[in-house]
Amino acid sequence: MKVRRGIYSKAICPTLLWGLLLVMVAGCQNRAAEELVNGEQGLSSSDRVKVDLVLGVDQFDGLLTTMRVISPEQESKIATLKVLSFSVPTSTTAYDDEKYFDTPEILSGPTLDGNHYKVSLQMKPGRQRLVFLANVPGNTLPSDITIGMTKKQVYDKLVFPFSIDGWKAGNRTGAGPFDPIPMWGESNVGTLSFGDYFANKGAGGAIRLYRSFARIDVGFGFKDPATPGDPLPDTINDYDPKQFPLKDPVVILFHPATTFRLAGDMRNISHATYKVTAPTLPTPLEYHPSKPDIYDLPGWFIMPKGDYKGRIVRSIYVPETPSPSGTRIILDTDYEGAECFYNLDFSREVGGQKQSMPLLRNKRYRINITNATKAGYPTVEEALNAGSN
Repeated sequence: MKVRRGIYSKAICPTLLWGLLLVMVAGCQNRAAEELVNGEQGLSSSDRVKVDLVLGVDQFDGLLTTMRVISPEQESKIATLKVLSFSVPTSTTAYDDEKYFDTPEILSGPTLDGNHYKVSLQMKPGRQRLVFLANVPGNTLPSDITIGMTKKQVYDKLVFPFSIDGWKAGNRTGAGPFDPIPMWGESNVGTLSFGDYFANKGAGGAIRLYRSFARIDVGFGFKDPATPGDPLPDTINDYDPKQFPLKDPVVILFHPATTFRLAGDMRNISHATYKVTAPTLPTPLEYHPSKPDIYDLPGWFIMPKGDYKGRIVRSIYVPETPSPSGTRIILDTDYEGAECFYNLDFSREVGGQKQSMPLLRNKRYRINITNATKAGYPTVEEALNAGSN
């Protein structure tokens, strides 16, 4: 059955010699460790402590880029915020055994101040860790999360559905509605006392929030910037589709996970680089089946037909998956006059060997299509069941 391309704006792409590049470059800010720091004396209520904090959201872990549909501000937006406090009675308390004991009151914020968000809390004293949950779907936590639960019990319930139609991220031009991306972050353990006024270190000690999704960019003939660290271009000015064997390609996402875990796990984050090193997955992990005939995913375009500057698909946000991932990118295109399908899985060459990659939260994956040397698979099903080509 032929895939209907109804609403897709067509483009012309170069590759199926292709590569997946996960650029392991620091984000836009270099911050110190997350922590609560004892500040000057101040007066709170008789049983609460006032806390002023700074939250930071780095770029997606990868090379700085202008390639996105929603703006950098939208991609880092904290629209809503929930804060949970977990007691950590001793230095030997296991991470999973920290107990939910308070829901701090948000006195003000989150308020954007430059590249950071400021928030003021009123909270119980004690030895504790703060957990920040931004942009919770529906702005509502599951009703069965209750005081006294362990962190593992709470985090296991912070699982939300992911639509087969993808995350709403505007359209090709950057206009249209978008849903702020869910995020999670934690402070280090701090001890609050009655009458103390605690404050975060400020810009140098902003508590990091990590987006719950990975971002995927698909493009054609990417060229690295001349100066390392400079943004990648939004278009490829010397790209001429007439010289490329693939005609009118469409990029389609298949088999995203059905759910995602909003909260990650600090044990899956490097304490040296603050980068995510392993996925934090719902149990069980399941994938959406293929849609039978129509793959109308608004905003997932390559470029308008007739536009001879190679644009990039840059609105794909997906939940974490393990390695190898069941999520696939399929390229629906024409090669030498016949429709065919290419499977772009998440792998890269390491030491001459193909290595599968997980999809990790807060990371950006770049699929670079550079050439096509033969026709793809004749059907979507064959492409999905085959290896990368």
